[in-house]
Amino acid sequence: MSAYFPVEAAPFAAHLRHISAVSRLPWPVLALAVGIPLSWGDALINGIKGQPLQTLPSTLAESIMRLSPDIRSSLADHWVPAGGTRKRLRLLLHSGWHPPALAKHAGLSLPELSSILRDAPNVTNLVELNVRALAASHSCRSSRLAA
Repeated sequence: MSAYFPVEAAPFAAHLRHISAVSRLPWPVLALAVGIPLSWGDALINGIKGQPLQTLPSTLAESIMRLSPDIRSSLADHWVPAGGTRKRLRLLLHSGWHPPALAKHAGLSLPELSSILRDAPNVTNLVELNVRALAASHSCRSSRLAA
């Protein structure tokens, strides 16, 4: 495990933005993919109270540097159990999302959404992270969604 020390944040914010642009994945999905807390990702991308983040822990910087332009295909090729995704999707629907809008925001077709809600045993890691990021963005209304 690496020792903790602060590093300049700007190069890592730039890397996260670059990977987001080339992979066409939102930064929250990328942050979740490498274990960066969304609060740190938000501070890195959006700053704090209008000011850019100056430093971040070296451990988070190392995680950000693990992101590569081919992350989309890597996440799409790895399958995970669908239980957590199904739970989050059901909670989002219960909170008022309409199926077509939810499918679109989760990066799914309506038949894919239906399959996951019914009985799909597995989903790609990309789908899981898309749904986790979507649920986290709505967690201020329900803390159960992001867990």
